[in-house]
Amino acid sequence: MVEETQKPLLAEAKKAGSNGKKGGSGTPMSTALNLAASSMGTGLLTLPHAFACCGPVLCTLLLAILALTTDVTLVLLIRLGRHLGVSTFGSLMQRLFGKNGSACFQLMLISVLFLALTAMQRVVLDLLPIFMEAVCGLKVSPLGLSMIVNVFVLSACFSGSYHALRRA
Repeated sequence: MVEETQKPLLAEAKKAGSNGKKGGSGTPMSTALNLAASSMGTGLLTLPHAFACCGPVLCTLLLAILALTTDVTLVLLIRLGRHLGVSTFGSLMQRLFGKNGSACFQLMLISVLFLALTAMQRVVLDLLPIFMEAVCGLKVSPLGLSMIVNVFVLSACFSGSYHALRRA
């Protein structure tokens, strides 16, 4: 049992040919999409009522299935990326589906994320003003607060580098 927990989950990656860049070849757009997808994953935490309606047993079962599915999916993506010698999700999709298939996949991903971000915007409009009033004692306009949040998010999306966020 102890040996199994000390084994790495994935085998060591083979060194791919160097493209002269440090790190991966992600772009600000791909990073913004990854951040949006990550925020959608944590968005489940904003739905406690839905999980409360499930009950503790069903909720635990659903979370276990979701965790297992996520783990298997990520391991498969990493193994496939290493096998094909690519380091970004976009380049993996292009190798698997070609240029048109990759563009179609990106369009679907952007559509889903847009709808999910719209729902998250609704959460910001509804809950953040209440939080600000409780913490700071300030009554703020939901639309004004939303505009401020969106300016920061938009500036992060168009940033050329995300290295400053590592220490945040």
